Amino acid sequence: MKNIRVFVLIKKTLREIRLFMQPQAVLKVKIGGNPVAQEVISHISAFFILFILVFAMGTLLMTFFTPDLQTALSSVIATLGNIGPGLGGVGAVENFAKIPAVGKMLLTVFMLLGRLELYTVLIILLPSFWRK
Repeated sequence: MKNIRVFVLIKKTLREIRLFMQPQAVLKVKIGGNPVAQEVISHISAFFILFILVFAMGTLLMTFFTPDLQTALSSVIATLGNIGPGLGGVGAVENFAKIPAVGKMLLTVFMLLGRLELYTVLIILLPSFWRK
């Protein structure tokens, strides 16, 4: 996820905490002094939920191809987030060689999802995109 999305989510969370303490307050999420539209915040929240769902699904699938949960978790987040080495069996002193070919293909899909952005890939897969 891009840093600005994480930053907006953190600010939104802080705003919600403040609204819980002061329900009548009118608070806006601001970035650089400019308010962020509620629609943009909703889109970022939806993207975050989609990212977490893809991450959870990927981790569940990778548990069939990796020796432990730590390797499954870190291999998915390393490929989905394009962050380099993970932990456990795909850590800095290990590599992805021990993962079977099906698992590597799955991780390749996650790498493409992370590199090209989730929405872009999902839109390309929709039949309505190709009808226009």
